[in-house]
Amino acid sequence: MSGEPEKSKDSEARKIPDQSVSLSRIANLLALSLVGGQKQEIAVERLTAAGFTDREIASLIRTSPGVVAQVRYETNKARRQGPSGGSKRRKMVAGSENSDSE
Repeated sequence: MSGEPEKSKDSEARKIPDQSVSLSRIANLLALSLVGGQKQEIAVERLTAAGFTDREIASLIRTSPGVVAQVRYETNKARRQGPSGGSKRRKMVAGSENSDSE
């Protein structure tokens, strides 16, 4: 009989998910709600600001870590060049901001 309680404890432990897995799922759900339906560049920027790695971001937005790294590079490059810089994306974003304010 002394063996039975141990078995039930083991089966209970298997039923309860690992806390780190549960927290990870919650974090992923929150991240997806943060960036759902947004452009890739904005999603990468927000998830990076939230502390996610390139690999985690890639998994969430279903792309490769290399694409995430490239998006981050282009975004940082555009910021360094300033509003009069040569980035095509920066010019497009600036143009759309002007049309929104009209």
